[in-house]
Amino acid sequence: MSRTPNKFTVSLGIPNMASISGEWEPNENQQDASWEIYVELVTRVSVVGLKEDEGNVREALSSLYAIFAETRGILKRYGPGIAISPGKGDLSLGYIAVSVLNDFLRPFLTKWHPILLSHEETRNEGVSLMNHYKVWERDDEIREGLNQLSDFLYEYSKILAKGAGIPPLVEKSI
Repeated sequence: MSRTPNKFTVSLGIPNMASISGEWEPNENQQDASWEIYVELVTRVSVVGLKEDEGNVREALSSLYAIFAETRGILKRYGPGIAISPGKGDLSLGYIAVSVLNDFLRPFLTKWHPILLSHEETRNEGVSLMNHYKVWERDDEIREGLNQLSDFLYEYSKILAKGAGIPPLVEKSI
């Protein structure tokens, strides 16, 4: 499959956290790798979102952790060439993907993983995990953070779709 790379502007961030901006002109390898990362993102709760009355925050955190492993595997498989800007842009897929992992996902996970683990360790025998999460005083706070991160990852997925040369396949319901 032959696709013509198109240079476009990337602007992605979370207020008071971090941002990525610049020009990206993906080559065919970057387009293919973008597609693979895109599929990983849009098929997870991390992009679709976690409604108040469904799912649990542990599953959402586990899904976010899985994005690390999948993205690392894709970056390794495609090699160092996807970390080099192939065109006139200043960004590459490697740079964008690693920035998303290190500047957005990692801070969220390193904050919430130990806090959630501490809460899980207080569960009494006979209390379901879902009920234990529902009574947690920080459930609303972590869900708010997950939803903010979900909005960010949705925007990231649209950039990956554009980088892959496809229209976005998922629309985020609000």
